[in-house]
Amino acid sequence: MRSLQKNFNDPQEGWELYDTMFVWNEFLTRGIRDILKTTLWTVALVYGFFKQDKLAICGKDIMLTLIARRSRHYAGTRYLKRGVNEEGRVANDVETEQIVYEDMLGPWQISSVVQNRGSIPLFWSQETSKLNLKPDIILHGKDKNYEATRLHFENLRKRYGNPIIILNLIKTREKRPREIILRREFDRAIKIINSGLPGEDHLRYLHWDLHKNSQSKSTNALQVLLKVAFEALNLTEFFYRQVSPAQRAENSPNLSPTLKNGFGPHVCDDDNNCGNADYVDDLDDISQEDTCGNYDPGNGIAEDRSEVNGSTQIKPPKFQKGVLRTNCIDCLDRTNVAQYAYGLAALGYQLHALGSVESPEVHLDSPLSRHLMHFYERMGDTLALQYGGSAAHNKVLIECCYILLSDRKTVGSLSLPQYACVLKYGVVELHNAYALTLFQNSSKFAH
Repeated sequence: MRSLQKNFNDPQEGWELYDTMFVWNEFLTRGIRDILKTTLWTVALVYGFFKQDKLAICGKDIMLTLIARRSRHYAGTRYLKRGVNEEGRVANDVETEQIVYEDMLGPWQISSVVQNRGSIPLFWSQETSKLNLKPDIILHGKDKNYEATRLHFENLRKRYGNPIIILNLIKTREKRPREIILRREFDRAIKIINSGLPGEDHLRYLHWDLHKNSQSKSTNALQVLLKVAFEALNLTEFFYRQVSPAQRAENSPNLSPTLKNGFGPHVCDDDNNCGNADYVDDLDDISQEDTCGNYDPGNGIAEDRSEVNGSTQIKPPKFQKGVLRTNCIDCLDRTNVAQYAYGLAALGYQLHALGSVESPEVHLDSPLSRHLMHFYERMGDTLALQYGGSAAHNKVLIECCYILLSDRKTVGSLSLPQYACVLKYGVVELHNAYALTLFQNSSKFAH
């Protein structure tokens, strides 16, 4: 119902928990709670995704948990619920939290990082049609001053603090303008909102066409997204804490000092030329030691490991401030790729904070990376089923990761889409597909 950091910093129980945006049966249980004046006889219902697994890392048992909490506000399925409402609530608003901890004797270590996805906060819609798989996007001009958009980001700031980092993945080039319409309007809204905010409250905005770049031979989409993830993580940091079994969470912890006020607004034009050359033009300068890519996250997040006379002391806590908000059109497939990249970047820092690894460096070809990819792929399919009615259609995540492993278009006799099919469904399913094709062809000859 609430993130791990909020539970530690502001412990609440009972009544208050039902007021959160992630409890779906708040209204249905309100009557019995009002009469009994207690929540002991009700169970809070959270809608989303949960997966947990135990990992063996350097001889230690590490628990990895991925949670997705779907907002009950402005809820509905794709095409029926798009954009934002008058209260600043957006469609498909999902909070994702990645938790890592080692259950051991002595101080208990735990870490989490939170990110967010949600529909583009403008008034827009699509009219469904069985004959048109990609309905036209209708932009409604009833909010000229972007008050609902402004309210949405104010709500995000109240929930997560500063900075609010926006990663917009929609297209920059289309034969028939659809996503471009929203991109231009969203860019305009961000500029107008930032013009009325003090510098420390500015929205950090980055637009990058994932669809276009994932099909480019010269661009490794996952590498670029990892670069963005590290930059965002250096600004937001993550939550980490050591807790003894008998220790209660502190009520008023001291927040860590604010990091540099970088990651300024970035807006790309129709030719995908981005405004801040200091950041965007450097995305291709990622150091690589092999085909899959090894990353040095740099020194953006300070070390908190302290030793006195060779003995390790209790490390000070870390706190996440701000959030990375990612969107595409549906906030499903492309958004899931970006959230995986952010989760992978954060996982290295989380394990390093726990003392499980010596360096937060991330290896994309490691078993840990592939294990985490499976987590996010399962989550992506679940969220797509909830909002769109089916599992994720466009397996961008598989294709991006395959491109990391080879620059060729084929693996043996399999093309890239065929290889992606093998990764997703397994060799047995592919064999069944070929068998079905042969059966259909033989039936034609029989007649």
